[in-house]
Amino acid sequence: MSQVVSPLGASPRARRRAALGLTAVVALVASSCSSSTDSSSQPEPTPPPVEAGGDELDGIRLASDGRTAGPLGVRLSAGAAVASGSTSTPIVQGEPLDEAEIAAVLDRLPEWVVPDDDREDFNRPAETLPPPLVGDTIDNPFPAVGEPGEGPDVPTGALEVLRFQPEGEVEIAPFLSVTFGQPMVPLATLEQLDAADVPATLTPDVPGRWRWIGTRTLRFEVEPGLVDRLPMATEYRVEIPAGTRSASGGELPDAVEWEFSTPAVQVESLLPRSQSLPLEPVFFAGFDQRVDPAAVLETVTLDAGGSPVPIRLATDEEIAADTRIDRAVAAALDGRWIAFRPVEPLAPDTPLTIEIGPGTPSAEGPRTTTSADVFEARTYPPLRVVDHRCSYGDDCPPLTPLSIELSNPVDTDTFSDALVRIDPELPRTGVGVFDSFIEIRGATVGRTTYRVTLDGALRDVFGQTLGDDVTVEFRVGPARPFLRGFDRQFVTLDPLAETPTAPVTTMNHDSVRVVAYRVQPEDYQSYLRFLDRFHSDTEPPEPEWDEVLDVVVDIDADDDQLAETAIDLAQAMEDSGGQM
Repeated sequence: MSQVVSPLGASPRARRRAALGLTAVVALVASSCSSSTDSSSQPEPTPPPVEAGGDELDGIRLASDGRTAGPLGVRLSAGAAVASGSTSTPIVQGEPLDEAEIAAVLDRLPEWVVPDDDREDFNRPAETLPPPLVGDTIDNPFPAVGEPGEGPDVPTGALEVLRFQPEGEVEIAPFLSVTFGQPMVPLATLEQLDAADVPATLTPDVPGRWRWIGTRTLRFEVEPGLVDRLPMATEYRVEIPAGTRSASGGELPDAVEWEFSTPAVQVESLLPRSQSLPLEPVFFAGFDQRVDPAAVLETVTLDAGGSPVPIRLATDEEIAADTRIDRAVAAALDGRWIAFRPVEPLAPDTPLTIEIGPGTPSAEGPRTTTSADVFEARTYPPLRVVDHRCSYGDDCPPLTPLSIELSNPVDTDTFSDALVRIDPELPRTGVGVFDSFIEIRGATVGRTTYRVTLDGALRDVFGQTLGDDVTVEFRVGPARPFLRGFDRQFVTLDPLAETPTAPVTTMNHDSVRVVAYRVQPEDYQSYLRFLDRFHSDTEPPEPEWDEVLDVVVDIDADDDQLAETAIDLAQAMEDSGGQM
């Protein structure tokens, strides 16, 4: 039997051995230090008194005069403090040995014989590249001289334009390209090709450059700047004139022209579009391309209750004061949004219509919109209850939240649970506010009608109150049947219980059937296969083990009430040998 013993529990004999070992080390250190110091110059310390006849100190025999009796030669004495003004021992100034003295020292060493096979190849790292192989020298000059060999086939005849892009209406044009049927330039570096003539013209003129991609394809790229594509809201025309020649002499018989266009500006978003807006709202409009806010504002109209309302661009301070608009501006791309507001405050509970366009211009090209984008909103109405329902549908089963919708967002700073009263009392109630919704969570009971009353002092974010108490009713229906068995694959029963049981939780069930089988640890893999088929197959599989229990247990519980029922497994445990 192995055992680990703590050092604090060592025997007296072991402690004496440890002390002896420690003393020997101290003695060795002390002797090595004293060899370089003249002991006669230091006063002899007075040894501690020892009784006559000697004594034993942890296994070391001491003579009556204080010295050790035995071959160790260990002497214990009181230490002496070093004087504060003492100086360190000076370093001896030695003299170097001459060649003869060095040879005399080396001659005292035994001869060093190295075996002939004591050699190892240089251990190169695994990733070391091998040395380059020496190739054959070819005497043929480059380029070749004399009789020309057979070269590649070069297209001859009239020059053709094989393909080009983009063409027609496109959503976006990152670049344009054209490919010819014959080589147009010789093989050269990109810098040399940049200086070559370009046989194409782009209208309108766009800052950028033409580049040859190989010898047959010409591509136009926009200079990087505010945008890295061809400008939007623009109609383009590309022309390759007749008579354009290839590098092999082919000539383009007729001019090649094509057109393409990028779309006019489009509205991607407008905020806010709520039915409960403040009287001085700030609106945000985001676009798919760069715009001039002042030019776009000329095409924006705001109608309040059938009457046009003057608008202006919002200031930076007004944008920052509206959290939602400030976040929208921060998320938008530079130059692709505007923010505007009515010049004068609007009337409460007024329908609003916002139109952007037609004729909305872009800051990238001359095309404008041909139709208007229309959005609707409304200023805040008086505070009232708009709707109430269970969060999960019209059947309203037990334990589902109860939701009340108001016409305006609730002021969370003044809201408290005391403003909501529930009859009959709802255990474990939690009341939350989300914008214009009040949500009530609790252990609702099936087949029960709950009356929820909102206090007339309930306030919205605009300072309005309900005025009078408002009561709404929720009819909670019957609960759906519910059964929860074991929470994990392995369950250990209480070994000290008089009757071993396992609980199941149910609602609206009259009974539960329990079937148990005798298993051993080697049945674990078949158990996993059974679980996989049980959860995936339409027909549950037949277990492979011996049955030890098949019983129907009655459940004593009221309707719509959770019940925990203990399943008696005493006989099954005895028949199975303890594992089921």
